[in-house]
Amino acid sequence: MLSSHLRQRMGGLIPHVILLAYILLALFPIFLIVINSFKARKAIFGMPYQLPGSETFSLIGYETVFSRASFQQYFVNSLVVTVVSLATILFIGAMAAFALSENTAAFLPVLQQAILRRGVPKRLYVDNGAAYRSNHLSLVCAKLGITLIHARPYQPQAKGKQERWFRTVRMQLLPALTEADTRSLDALNRRLWAWIEAEYHMSPHRGLDGATPLDRWMMAARNVRLVDPDCDLDELFLFEEKRKVQRDRTVSLHGVVYEVDASLVGETVTLRFDPSRRGRPVDVYFKGRKIEQAKRVDLYANCFVRRDHTTKALQPDKRLDDPPTGLSLRNLKREEE
Repeated sequence: MLSSHLRQRMGGLIPHVILLAYILLALFPIFLIVINSFKARKAIFGMPYQLPGSETFSLIGYETVFSRASFQQYFVNSLVVTVVSLATILFIGAMAAFALSENTAAFLPVLQQAILRRGVPKRLYVDNGAAYRSNHLSLVCAKLGITLIHARPYQPQAKGKQERWFRTVRMQLLPALTEADTRSLDALNRRLWAWIEAEYHMSPHRGLDGATPLDRWMMAARNVRLVDPDCDLDELFLFEEKRKVQRDRTVSLHGVVYEVDASLVGETVTLRFDPSRRGRPVDVYFKGRKIEQAKRVDLYANCFVRRDHTTKALQPDKRLDDPPTGLSLRNLKREEE
């Protein structure tokens, strides 16, 4: 009995000993830096592990920092970078979302919702992934007057604030997810949005002198540029692709065939569409002007149409009959009776 109790206490003590050893190991370099900051250069290299004494104590390092290295300027620069980075996180975090893949089609709806909630940013700082190098993202930013900036390749320190936010999500949100939260992508994003608005934006931040990200954003709210009331964001964020109209006045987009105006046969048109609404009508533009909204082709009606090569007008060969309705079981039963 005593042996079993002793083993239990030892089993609980061992993890604490390991954690204590890890803490000491992590704090030792910091302790070494602090004690050597009060020494001259010769003492630092000659006796790095000894505490400062009457012979080795010196403030030459601090004097150099404050007199030659423009410490105040670097401190202000770090403060500005921290505040701007946190403001960027607040803007992007306004409508963050999980997605099944990293592409432009998944990113742009999140950006659109962030703009609706927090206004139009002056600059958009993004990674170098293919999703952020697309021509469509550049076009959207140009239309909104946003300067698109890409981080330098192979320099993770340039994205430190955003990576720190990802770490906060992994440590605070993900362990608290329930089975209901992970049942679907929509449920997971609803849980993420609730956590961002109710917890993350309301939590004091040491880098903001104890203020919350939302408080800091509100302090600068007068400088926020909101979307122009006449601007149709839904239309502005539509994707664009060029297609040549075939002889049967159809165009194909992502496996779906659409029917356009007969006068566009042989011309190259621009199709504007929402990739999340596959098969829905698409806007057709020709020479910068919207022509119509194309719908999915009616294969039954289109097969009876012929084109006049002179006028490009399409005329049916004959009056179109309604497609067969199929066998009526009610009429079949009456005939048998």
